[in-house]
Amino acid sequence: MNNPFESIDPGDLAQNWRDKAACLGTFTELFYYVNGSGRVHTEVAAALDICGTCTVTKECLQLAIDSNDHHAVMGGTTPAQRQHLMRKEIA
Repeated sequence: MNNPFESIDPGDLAQNWRDKAACLGTFTELFYYVNGSGRVHTEVAAALDICGTCTVTKECLQLAIDSNDHHAVMGGTTPAQRQHLMRKEIA
């Protein structure tokens, strides 16, 4: 799976918001899941709990949308939630 965080140049000052992310230093795989896994609900809930404490969810959500991520909990949303948001935005 592509990690959208890896595609950003760490030297880009506009991306320093990532240093403030609540998920910084956590187990990255928690935020990536595959539908059908028995752990999906638990992992998604745990990832969303971390997002709920974050001060940079707006920036993270924008990264998820810009990178067209379909695999990770980002910006306090699941891929399905982002798809729903985008459909509403287009309508």
